[in-house]
Amino acid sequence: MTVIVFYFYSIRITLADLLDIGVRSFTAPIYYLYITNQQLAIIAAVSSIWLVNLIIPAILGSVFVLKLRFFDRTA
Repeated sequence: MTVIVFYFYSIRITLADLLDIGVRSFTAPIYYLYITNQQLAIIAAVSSIWLVNLIIPAILGSVFVLKLRFFDRTA
């Protein structure tokens, strides 16, 4: 039962997760304005870091959790 609860906690998408990429994409060009003027490149870099750090591990973790056998059917 505990594994199922942890699974649902890990796959749920909260409003903060969805707004996080928007906030980062809005504030990153402001912080990097002194380094470069290419706002599209900054937004792409921030978005790809968000993707690598949050979305890909969530997808991989979901695949591994779905392959777990929760109940032994041999008994």
